[in-house]
Amino acid sequence: MKTIFSILSVILLLTLSACSGDPFVGEWMPSNDTSGTSVTEINSDGTVAMIIDAEDGYGKISGSWNRVSDSENTIMIKFDENTIELDVENPLIAMLMQQALEAMASEDAKFVLSEDGDRLINESDSSKSFVRK
Repeated sequence: MKTIFSILSVILLLTLSACSGDPFVGEWMPSNDTSGTSVTEINSDGTVAMIIDAEDGYGKISGSWNRVSDSENTIMIKFDENTIELDVENPLIAMLMQQALEAMASEDAKFVLSEDGDRLINESDSSKSFVRK
């Protein structure tokens, strides 16, 4: 009986830890391009990754996110330039992707969660927002 109880307890704990009630956690796409070629993954462990699929490869940058202390519905995302990964055949596209990802890493971005929870709006430029995938 103890063994069954222990197994059930472990399963319950794993289930609860796998579920995140955080409204920011999940996959997000740019609102101006919902084709799925660019996805931002916000994870419950405080990490974030942006993956950009191109016809001849991909680009990726990782970083971290945290809540802005004075607001429950605002987060700060900071990408780390040292995490840039590129695997693109066309050298011109590779150079452009590199520059774009470096620019993203050069400054922090604040995002505000919409009331319905389906949109992350860039605080400084609302045209640069994400929608839930």
